[in-house]
Amino acid sequence: MLKIKHITKFCPWCFDYYKPAILVKTYEVLVVPIPDKKDWHVPQCVEEEEVIPPKYKRPPGRSKKGRCKKASETLFSNTNYCGKCGREGHNRCTYNFFPKEN
Repeated sequence: MLKIKHITKFCPWCFDYYKPAILVKTYEVLVVPIPDKKDWHVPQCVEEEEVIPPKYKRPPGRSKKGRCKKASETLFSNTNYCGKCGREGHNRCTYNFFPKEN
């Protein structure tokens, strides 16, 4: 974009972290590797502590919403209600003008 507008000095448009002088300063500091595991100093209280895995593992997939049902709701509500007449035992597709007698 700056080349299209014929801008030759990029310094005002470039963030300081990307300028060459700052990049050189970043890597000036000596990087010290971590010593071997046998040379580590671990406090006694940390060594004695036992780490236990979690008791519960979340199952995969979307979680179901746990809805609190009302006391008036029955446990088994598998009966069909008709949209035309409002009676139970059939639906709109199987509606017959003369419903079954129980």
